Amino acid sequence: INLVIVGGSSILAYYNKPTVFTSGPAALMPQSMFQLRNLIVVFLFCMLIKFITDIYLKTKSGLLLRASGDNQQYVVSLGKDPGNMKILGLMIGNAFTALAGCVLSQQSESADVTSGTGMVVMGLASVIIGINIFSRFKHVKPTLAVILGAIVYKACLMVALQLGLPANYMKLLMAVLFTV
Repeated sequence: INLVIVGGSSILAYYNKPTVFTSGPAALMPQSMFQLRNLIVVFLFCMLIKFITDIYLKTKSGLLLRASGDNQQYVVSLGKDPGNMKILGLMIGNAFTALAGCVLSQQSESADVTSGTGMVVMGLASVIIGINIFSRFKHVKPTLAVILGAIVYKACLMVALQLGLPANYMKLLMAVLFTV
């Protein structure tokens, strides 16, 4: 599928083309903030999606989606098909994945067929770490906990890379992080 998306080649480069990082509101940022531009744009995207998701999860459809993951019998008792709710959840998850891939490829100004490798593991790690660490705090919503979990996961990877750990030790570090 990735080869079809990038037009048959393994890499699609689009240097010096307008992106969300170089056009629109991002282009209006002062030159002094140029170093932080990518971080600010990604942060704003992340917060926008988080707020939209929080609003959706408060609707009837969003509550049914959450219930189908927690208690399928309850969804059946309401006369809804939990299979349809799972399909809806997969559609929303794939939309988030596609949006993240678009933002990542625009930031790097290229698309590579292997750039998505390991993203499912990172996503699951973000959920597990975020929920386990941040669910203790009463005012932290699950959506924010997952975002913070992704930051913790990437920070641990960066520390491991800065320490020059071999790949096997990095896997061990991630296993220890999961168990904690």
